[in-house]
Amino acid sequence: MGTLFFQQGRILPGYLFLHQAVEKKLDDPELRLTLGLASLTAARTTEARTQPRRLSSASDNGEALLLLVYTSVTLRTSKNLVD
Repeated sequence: MGTLFFQQGRILPGYLFLHQAVEKKLDDPELRLTLGLASLTAARTTEARTQPRRLSSASDNGEALLLLVYTSVTLRTSKNLVD
């Protein structure tokens, strides 16, 4: 249900349902990836970055690797955010 909400653009309900689903099904890579994307969309970058790291096969999953790239924050970027 969370994936459906997220795909429909209903970010907050999708995020909440996905979060609950991941707590129940810890090993589901599709749920983790979708939760990561929903977290990124909801500006929860730190949480978005942790989802692909928890996947055992993240190095084999191109979408998971892209999520890691999108959520990367360099020292220069973090200084610009503070200033």
